Amino acid sequence: SKMGLVEKNPHIGSTLINMYAKCGMLVKAQNVLDNLPMRDVVSWNSIMGGYVQFGHGHSAIDLFYPMYQSGQKPDRVTYICMLKACAGTGALLQGRFIHSQVIESGCESDVAVRVSLVDMFARCGHLEEAKKLLKGPAKKDAASWAAVIAGYAQHGESTEARECFYAMEKNGLKPDVTTFTAILA
Repeated sequence: SKMGLVEKNPHIGSTLINMYAKCGMLVKAQNVLDNLPMRDVVSWNSIMGGYVQFGHGHSAIDLFYPMYQSGQKPDRVTYICMLKACAGTGALLQGRFIHSQVIESGCESDVAVRVSLVDMFARCGHLEEAKKLLKGPAKKDAASWAAVIAGYAQHGESTEARECFYAMEKNGLKPDVTTFTAILA
């Protein structure tokens, strides 16, 4: 039986969860997770990533706390996934909690995590918090600037979007298609 193999080799369980989640079979993926005798960060990330990918950000957020309480240590993939879930659902309170965990874990210097943080704050409408993150390594990261510009554009603040665009160029960054799309919006 499938679960017998999973009990003998927990990596098979993570692989099954990942396969089901990527195919959009989230109920099956959740069922495998629920029946795993041992869960690792990969199994948690796989199901949460599936929920985010298919527009069920709240379900992903709901899984973070059981993962966290079980003693499983989140990694950069977990944080990116959770920040995408918070951005997609407007869950600012949870996003701030994840931000505190990112800082505590030391993952804030990771470029992909930083971009996800900027994007989460921008999409939740907290543009000043997003802009505050544009320092250090993020100051030279075009994706972080694009997220802030898109946030300003999304919230109808065209003057601020243009100012960010010019500040981006002043920092020696070349705008890409995403940035131009945000400015045109």
